[in-house]
Amino acid sequence: TDIGSKSLHSVAGEEEGILNVIAADIFIEEVRRTVALCSDMPWIAGGIFGGAFAFSREICSSDVVAEKECVIITIPAERIISPIERTREYELFLSNFIGVLAAKSVSLLQKIGHISAKGIRGKVLSYLSAQAKAEGRAKIVIPFSRQELADYLGVDRSALSKELSSMRDDGLIEYRKNEFILLKR
Repeated sequence: TDIGSKSLHSVAGEEEGILNVIAADIFIEEVRRTVALCSDMPWIAGGIFGGAFAFSREICSSDVVAEKECVIITIPAERIISPIERTREYELFLSNFIGVLAAKSVSLLQKIGHISAKGIRGKVLSYLSAQAKAEGRAKIVIPFSRQELADYLGVDRSALSKELSSMRDDGLIEYRKNEFILLKR
């Protein structure tokens, strides 16, 4: 389906299945911002959206918005379970699809761990420590602006900035924009 640069909500609502983003970047606008588990997460060309919804039969309350022209393919869930033909390409797709679902699940579990930490300092240290561990070094560059980090952690931006300054004063971190150095772990 070539939907141009409009909301995909009607497309997703009318065509049950998985949206496979083929040729452009889209992002998800979460309707229920109080949960904020998948708000404003970018999906890039080659990405998949809706796999969990397609198999759970739950209704997705998110709007999917294309920032520019894009092409998507809607794959009915039953075609994944019972393909017309089991080809090498199908096996590769299935492997990639399961990998994407697993990666998203792990990412959400990690986020739950970060936002469950007590206080802003705990949330920040949980997130930065996980990033440092994943990169194998104390100096990291995070993929968020200050506002995006605040949104990800579910905290107020000004309170986050104040806590980051306090953490720097306490000798825990050094930072400049989205570059951080963990000084004590």
